[in-house]
Amino acid sequence: LGLLSEVKELIKYKDCNSMQAIGYKEIVAYFEGKSSLENAIEEVKRGSRRYAKRQMTYFRNMPFEKYFVENNADMFQIISDTIREKYE
Repeated sequence: LGLLSEVKELIKYKDCNSMQAIGYKEIVAYFEGKSSLENAIEEVKRGSRRYAKRQMTYFRNMPFEKYFVENNADMFQIISDTIREKYE
């Protein structure tokens, strides 16, 4: 996995704010023996889904969101389905 290699190289910076991003902190926990790889992957997926939901809530309240979704419903559905299939 590319993420494992990336985090392995960056683990010396684990206390930096940027290493608290989704994916990084979970893999750091795996490398430190605080989590299994399977659990870390599940946590990355869960964090990604939660972040996506927060984004959808935020954009739902934006005036352009309704216009964008109504006029790009097919594209929006394709993107949504692709993300859902990849992370489920």
